[in-house]
Amino acid sequence: MPYWLPKDQKKLGVPDANVRLGFIVQHGGKRNADAYTRAAIMGVRRASLSAEEVMVIGPQVYFSSDSELDTAADELWWTDLLSSSNKRNNTMSYLPWYWGGGSGNTGKGPSMFEVFDDVMTTLFDRTLYPRLERIIIIGHSAGAQLVQRYAIFSSLAHTFPIEYYVANPSSLAYLDQTRPVLFPVPHSCLLYNPQLVIHHRYSFRIPSAASTTCLSTYNSYGYGIDGDLVPKTGSALREALISYVHRHVFYLAGAADNCNEHNKISKFECCRDGTSSVETQIEVGLEKHLFDDRGLDKSCEAVLQGRYRFERLHAFVEHVQLFARGHAPFLHRHPERNIATEDANDAATIGDSFTNVSERHRVVTVEGVGHSGCGMLQSPEFAALIRLTAA
Repeated sequence: MPYWLPKDQKKLGVPDANVRLGFIVQHGGKRNADAYTRAAIMGVRRASLSAEEVMVIGPQVYFSSDSELDTAADELWWTDLLSSSNKRNNTMSYLPWYWGGGSGNTGKGPSMFEVFDDVMTTLFDRTLYPRLERIIIIGHSAGAQLVQRYAIFSSLAHTFPIEYYVANPSSLAYLDQTRPVLFPVPHSCLLYNPQLVIHHRYSFRIPSAASTTCLSTYNSYGYGIDGDLVPKTGSALREALISYVHRHVFYLAGAADNCNEHNKISKFECCRDGTSSVETQIEVGLEKHLFDDRGLDKSCEAVLQGRYRFERLHAFVEHVQLFARGHAPFLHRHPERNIATEDANDAATIGDSFTNVSERHRVVTVEGVGHSGCGMLQSPEFAALIRLTAA
């Protein structure tokens, strides 16, 4: 698997007794791992962490059409499922790379889940990195979709503390069939005020045929955990959900990543027709906020999770906390998925971790940043988080 690293850093697998932190950074849909690696290096500096004690790794996903792909070196590559030809043919029955889809033209090669496992297994090797204390894995946008789903379905035993950072994904894999009930707004402009989302407490319900046009697909994997393509089923899925609730997952939400062309306000230039990648400013109350949708997933399945990324993250974290405590309405119909059931066998496995789920799974608002991986990685909020966990 090709990857980027700082020019003065030793390659992965070369012994380095200085390394205390493994830092894996996953690019977004543009697949510009070099830019993400540079931003990660700056993020380490802003957090006042010693560069020689941090190993930064930026995995590079290639498509078969990329000129940079070195086929002679047998580098992994993925099929571009969003290309115009694949959309027209509509014959693809496997997953995109950011949902854990396999590499190669059949989608049966190693997945990014396996790549992450291999990288971490190497970092776990005490003969290579005797001082390693913890691992950070952060993804932004499509990379965040990958990291969140990997946090659910990774089977790798955690030899060291691992922290997962999910920044501005377009969608998340819900843990059951419920979705948030979105709040109404008295004026359309207020829809984009992040303070409304921050202070709102969402309720959840199972969508009905009357409320959505994608009832048969909204919970298919990767929007949920149903269907033929979900990585695990049955008891293995239940164990995966238990593991996920136990993991430390930080959801980074850019306060300005709150635009959706479906709800554009042309008068205020929230989103301009045909120029959704252009950042503009509007007044909301007394504050200015940048708006930019930058390729937001506006499918029926994604919109059921929220109107824009900022809302989707906040609602999802509430969903995780309710699910972990067994309060989700879906669990009353499907008690076999209730991971909070504490019978004699579960008690030893689950312990009291569910009472601390709000500490393990929490959303962190990043002020003044829209859909920008560079901005998220170099934000003071992210720096404070990795300093805090370092302590």
